[in-house]
Amino acid sequence: MNDINAKRYLVLSVFIMTFVFNAWNVLLNNFIVEVGGFNGFETGGLHSLRELPGLLAFLVIYITIYIKEQSFALTSLVVLCLGVAMTGMFENVWGIYLSSLIMSLGFHYFETINQSLTYQNVSKEELPTFMGDVLSKQGLANLLAYFFVFSLVSVLSYKYTYLSIGISGLVLVLFVVYKFRGIKLISRPSSRKIVLKKNYTLFYILTFLKGARRQIFIVFASYMLVEKFNLSVNQVLSIYMATYLVNFLFARLIGRIVNVLGERKSLILEYSSLLIIFISYAYVENVYICIALYIADHFFFSMGIALKSYLKKIIHDEDISSTASISFTINHIGAVILPVLLGGIWISSSSLVFIIGSTLAFISVIFSLLIPSNPYIGNESIFSDKLEFKRG
Repeated sequence: MNDINAKRYLVLSVFIMTFVFNAWNVLLNNFIVEVGGFNGFETGGLHSLRELPGLLAFLVIYITIYIKEQSFALTSLVVLCLGVAMTGMFENVWGIYLSSLIMSLGFHYFETINQSLTYQNVSKEELPTFMGDVLSKQGLANLLAYFFVFSLVSVLSYKYTYLSIGISGLVLVLFVVYKFRGIKLISRPSSRKIVLKKNYTLFYILTFLKGARRQIFIVFASYMLVEKFNLSVNQVLSIYMATYLVNFLFARLIGRIVNVLGERKSLILEYSSLLIIFISYAYVENVYICIALYIADHFFFSMGIALKSYLKKIIHDEDISSTASISFTINHIGAVILPVLLGGIWISSSSLVFIIGSTLAFISVIFSLLIPSNPYIGNESIFSDKLEFKRG
């Protein structure tokens, strides 16, 4: 029963994070364009700045010396909610940057700790199915977030809409604290050093590429809907709702696909699909085709749970916390640098931004081919057995 409650606790925590973050995010492009007067370069700068805490995720290794991972995750959720509540109070570039940075601190540190706790409390056999269930609940959280925003934005200003989102999130956090007050998640002692291991090199590379691709999707695919096609808040909300309805309905299927195909084939399928989608983004002129690409993009990106499943199969227990922290830092190297650089490119050529994204997807396909069909500790890449043979 404690194992079941631990999983429920993890799922509900992710549900709250998803609800608050995506309610913040769905309004963001309209807010920064209509209120902040942002151009493409300032938009890229905003996303580079808000990804900075992700680059500093390795600090979690040291913070968890003084505070338990479970408590730190809850604290991070509170910071996330406070940052979102503050967002509408600032209507200039630097004020919006500040509130986004506070929100981002909570978001990224929660994501880092939650990943560590998930690896430690869910077995490698159950992980793809569990992550499929998490994706499904995230789809539901997004749908509820968008209905919530949709009901508020027509009667409230951006300021009070964001305040309502943040306060609602805090209430949900208090509910989790009360509902699961007796639950203690497994949190094993971990290395307090920043350690990069050769065994995980392929995972590090794929994680870096994932972070770079993700920013192009999150920042520029959604920004294009507003900047290029002049969609309103309600139209963007409708697209986001359709996107997460698809995720809600098919997320468990994604988990089963990963179980059946395995990590190697699943990631090859994901990256190949994203390659086609990014190329299509570069030349799309029809708003309905762009919307279809956006929904498909989000669906295939969800297959990234296969990368987490791959790590779970090759990682030693004592490396879980430190690797979770380091992987978030690696993931955000590109996330911090690319948005502001590509924001400058966007001003002169939006198509080139997506061509760069397709190039990253192609490189990802190449590296995913190096994953063995049956990964395990000691068999992290297709070269592992050959290396062992040479040593022998």
